[in-house]
Amino acid sequence: MKALTDEEDVLPEADQSQSSTEPAAFPAEILQRITDAAGSRVVLVVGAGVSMEKPTGFASGAHYSREAHRRLVADGVLNDGECTDPDDLSVLADLLYDKYGSQAELTSRLPKDAWRTAAPNSGHLIAAALLIEGAIRHVITLNYDLAFQHAVTALGNSTNITFVEGPDEHANLASHSVVHLHRSVNQPEETWVLRKSALDTDWAAEWESVIAAANLSAPV
Repeated sequence: MKALTDEEDVLPEADQSQSSTEPAAFPAEILQRITDAAGSRVVLVVGAGVSMEKPTGFASGAHYSREAHRRLVADGVLNDGECTDPDDLSVLADLLYDKYGSQAELTSRLPKDAWRTAAPNSGHLIAAALLIEGAIRHVITLNYDLAFQHAVTALGNSTNITFVEGPDEHANLASHSVVHLHRSVNQPEETWVLRKSALDTDWAAEWESVIAAANLSAPV
């Protein structure tokens, strides 16, 4: 394997600078949807990756699953080897639900306080700015943390943005909203979408399907 310092493996300094500063072009279709006469037709759907950048700094679901599994075994809630895939939160949630009729043993070992106080990073702030300016209609997040709420607050304009953290807040859905499709950390923990059945099938006849039909089936 060649060293990374080999001349042919490294862009010249000038090329690196040009590459890092060259503006990205938005596809014409996206720009058209943003400027639609009826309002933006663009919905941003985000997952765990948006909350990994500093200063938010959260880890992957696999990391939290492994750590929760380690504590569950140490606390005698599970036997070592009882979970077939400790890296998968849904597998762990299913096992605990089947064993105890609840997923509380798992949710109690997740970093809920950190999720409530999550500091927004540049991705959250940019998305919040796009919401405030009306360039996008909604942000639909699969995350439990409240970084988007804190981003909107940090920008000082939350009057036209609403937050829908679960089905009981569906009435809050407005022209521009942040929607927690899997529930937020503020919602009852038994309702968090964690188990495989909830991810695969349970949502289909529930609130999530209403959100999907209202937003994701339209041209966006």
